[in-house]
Amino acid sequence: MSKLYVFGIGGTGSRVIKSLTMLLASGVRMKSDAIVPIIIDPDVAAADLTRTVDLMHTYNNIREKLTFTTDAQCGFFRTEVQELLPGFRMDLENTQNQLFKDYIQLNTMDRANYALAKMLFSDDNLNADMEVGFKGNPNIGSVVLNRFAQSPQFLKFASDFQKNDKIFIISSIFGGTGASGFPVLLKNLRTLQTQSTLQTQGGVFPNAKDIQDSVIGAITILPYFGIEPNGESAIDEATFISKTKAALSYYNQNMSAIDALYYLGDNILSKYENNEGGEFQKNDAHLLELIAALAIVNFDEDFDERSLKTIYREFGVKQSGENLIFPDLCDATYDIIVRAMTRFTLLCKFFNEQLSDSIRQKLPWTVRFNEKKWFADRYVKSYINKFVAEYMIWLNEMGKNRRGFVPFELEENKNAVFNLVKGCETKKVLFHVDSNYALFDGYLNKREKKFKEGLSLEQRFMELFAVVTDELINDKIRL
Repeated sequence: MSKLYVFGIGGTGSRVIKSLTMLLASGVRMKSDAIVPIIIDPDVAAADLTRTVDLMHTYNNIREKLTFTTDAQCGFFRTEVQELLPGFRMDLENTQNQLFKDYIQLNTMDRANYALAKMLFSDDNLNADMEVGFKGNPNIGSVVLNRFAQSPQFLKFASDFQKNDKIFIISSIFGGTGASGFPVLLKNLRTLQTQSTLQTQGGVFPNAKDIQDSVIGAITILPYFGIEPNGESAIDEATFISKTKAALSYYNQNMSAIDALYYLGDNILSKYENNEGGEFQKNDAHLLELIAALAIVNFDEDFDERSLKTIYREFGVKQSGENLIFPDLCDATYDIIVRAMTRFTLLCKFFNEQLSDSIRQKLPWTVRFNEKKWFADRYVKSYINKFVAEYMIWLNEMGKNRRGFVPFELEENKNAVFNLVKGCETKKVLFHVDSNYALFDGYLNKREKKFKEGLSLEQRFMELFAVVTDELINDKIRL
């Protein structure tokens, strides 16, 4: 089984993995059989991290009761998301409740090294509490992150890796964790054969050569949001561009070991609250995080062998504006996501706006499920309902941001259900139920009775909505 290991570094890494999870849930296909997310972030309480981890757990709770045989028509939740490490996280040792000066043991240094440390790091750097991350200081991050290859979690990754598996790295270039973590991680991956394991004196990492020779891609995200001024915060938006320039200069000279490097940024910036980390670091979902997730899909599809030299890719749109819809995207991007996201959005809107009415009316397609009170089961209430809610929040957050992504009409309108895709015409049917949920229920009634016996109710539900949403798109929406 082929695997793609996705390292998400810092808050941006977590948010991109969240967008990737949404795409996988909607049925966007990967070439690899499984995705293995690994989040590297010292800020264990960051809301962006905890929301992403919680979402992936919900994804897996839904998926574990589904089967994906060759004849299965359901594309929702098809790709396996493996939890190799607990909570999908790679721990950074000795970063909790510790100042940076204590981490480097400043007070135990001899006179020469003490003087060098004082020259390289400001007093603010030395007194920085690393519990909430590196606060936009890649000079701190590079020191701390250079040791993660010595952790037991990294050894577990190395032990799990197999020949022909691939690696992708997500980072921002204007922060602290991402800007420092990307080059350090790449260096460690490409030099494993020369490193010894923590557990074995003089030994080497398992599968070291396979990892060293693997296909590695990455996306580095340039500034795409701003932050409100806050005199008490160590993070200053005014430094974003200078940090970006410095990092780009370094990458230009030192990143030849990467096979594919994706660049992404924007000049229309939303303003977020200036929170250094913890539970208050909770940014709205952003279009650029969705695009970064699509870079992972592109890499997985296009790169199976080492490149003779680094291949660079950027992202463009047909038409720019403050709010983008599907037709604004280039054809290749449009083809990947428009049908998958439309199908899943139809499922989610039906779940929120119509399901309770269909059950109450005892429509034929609901009877089989309701006989066993399946709609009241934990699987529906705690997993499907939760994921549907998070998906709709994700869409709404992208719409509120600058640059916004507003592909769907998300307001409830039971008389115009199939007008949800902005910029796409609705096909007309010459009878009164051509646009409302009665037509949706009619398709569900017709299709449900054709399913073979023996399917679990979970499988039956997902297969039913996969088939019906596809048919409704073909019959009602000009994608």
